[in-house]
Amino acid sequence: MDNWQEILNGYARGPELLSSALEDIPDDRLGLALDEENWSIRAIIHHIVEGDDLFVPFIKQALGGLGGVYRMNWYFQLSQIEWGKRWGFDKREIGSALALFKAKREHTCGILSGVDTPWEFKLSITWPGNDPIEYSIPEIMEIQIHHLNEHLGEIQDILQFHQGIKQKD
Repeated sequence: MDNWQEILNGYARGPELLSSALEDIPDDRLGLALDEENWSIRAIIHHIVEGDDLFVPFIKQALGGLGGVYRMNWYFQLSQIEWGKRWGFDKREIGSALALFKAKREHTCGILSGVDTPWEFKLSITWPGNDPIEYSIPEIMEIQIHHLNEHLGEIQDILQFHQGIKQKD
């Protein structure tokens, strides 16, 4: 996407897409996963929301227009799986996470609604084992849009997998 309004709209739609994907899933099915090695639907929801929350400060820092580095070194000290355990992904209810996701996206879109040249605002991120990569605000938002869509597909895969098992019984 290279249209700023399209990116902003796609980002703003995230909470609606997530809520729609979950509307017919009863709470007792949120614990479903493809297998023991993969996250449950509940854990995926928390992963989406926590991951999104990690990048809101990137947007705010980048808007300062001073350039620099967005530091996430603390996060890379543990695996995503370990963070999920420490943050209780498989135990926490999802209501507050969904509310946070909606509020943060609305708030962030409000901040960005008056920005005409978002590609000018950039920061570098150093991913483990790599050199620093510079990202603009829209690029980070596109990553978050893609991240959500990827995990919505994963949730559908889990539901289809368990539907197939149910039909075989």
